[in-house]
Amino acid sequence: MRRRWSGGWVWEILAILAFFVAGWLTLRALALVPAATGVRPAPTVPVVVAKGAVAAFTPLAAPELAVRHFPPALVPAGAVADPATVVGRVSTVPLAPGQPVLAEDLLDPGQAPLPTVLLSAGERAVTVALGPAQDAGGWLRPGETVALYDVTAKGAAEITGAARVLSINGALTTTTATPPGQAALVTFAVPKATVAPVLEAAQAGALTVVLTPATGPVR
Repeated sequence: MRRRWSGGWVWEILAILAFFVAGWLTLRALALVPAATGVRPAPTVPVVVAKGAVAAFTPLAAPELAVRHFPPALVPAGAVADPATVVGRVSTVPLAPGQPVLAEDLLDPGQAPLPTVLLSAGERAVTVALGPAQDAGGWLRPGETVALYDVTAKGAAEITGAARVLSINGALTTTTATPPGQAALVTFAVPKATVAPVLEAAQAGALTVVLTPATGPVR
């Protein structure tokens, strides 16, 4: 008499086979994955970057800086590793968020002489002494663009509306206004064609600075 398999036994056998197949597939998948033990991460180098946008001629403060890690091959020449070495120094170029801070773009606040890198094509640097009535009430700041006028008894004539303040009393950054009643030695970047008129007006005591709407004096 032929023995018949009950339906329960069939399902038990199928379950056992499925278990072994699943185990085999799991072991095979694990064999394809490299072991994590002993795998070393790729070497990186700390690089100081700007945390947000930083305008040129701005003293760098600690909250404006961050440290990112770059592969050695991607570290730009002159990159800085320690943020403490750049805090308080002045960036001569604007910095975008995440942009590395380069040593060649940094100056000490009172560093002189003024580097030619601060001049754009077609500009020349002129240094003039401005009295209390000529320097916009002491509200000048390095990096600002102002208008220069030749003011005489006959009236006021604009010499240039695109004079950039490079330094005040030799400093590339000024956090406070020039003390009232004191003269200031100001270096401007002006268009080449206006150098002579600026110097002539300054020698005559007629050179006057006028703030543009973008400069202030709101602080």
